[in-house]
Amino acid sequence: MDPRGRATLDTLPLLNNEALIRARQRRRLTLLRDLEALATSGAPSEDAMDRFREKATQDPFSDVFAALLAFLALPGAMAFVPESVVNFVTAHGEMRLWLAEEDAERALAATPSITTAADAIRLRTAPAAPQ
Repeated sequence: MDPRGRATLDTLPLLNNEALIRARQRRRLTLLRDLEALATSGAPSEDAMDRFREKATQDPFSDVFAALLAFLALPGAMAFVPESVVNFVTAHGEMRLWLAEEDAERALAATPSITTAADAIRLRTAPAAPQ
C-alpha cells in the first residue's frame, strides 16, 4: 500500500472497521445482483434504470458503486463477474455520470447552509475593530 493510503487508514481507523467492511461487501454483492438482473432483463425500462440509479447513488455506500464501475472497466473484469454485467455497464456509460450529477445536486442544495455557516464563522473570527 502506498504511504498516502497507509496514512489515511492510520488516521481514520473507522474506514477499516469490520462492520463497515462487511456492509460494503454486502452492498457490492447487492449492486452486482441488481446489475445482473438489469443485464439479463433484455432492455430494462426507464423506470427500472431510475430505480437502480436511486439505489446506487443515494445509498450511504455509494462509493462502492463508484469502485464497482471502475472495476468493471478493467480488462480482466469478466474473470470475476458475468460478461453480461460488464457488457451492460459498458453499454450504459451514463451510469458513470450519475454520482457526479448527484454530488453536484447535493452541493447546490447545501450551498445556502454552507454560506450561512461561513458567514457565522467570519463574524466570530473577525478581528475586533480598533478603538
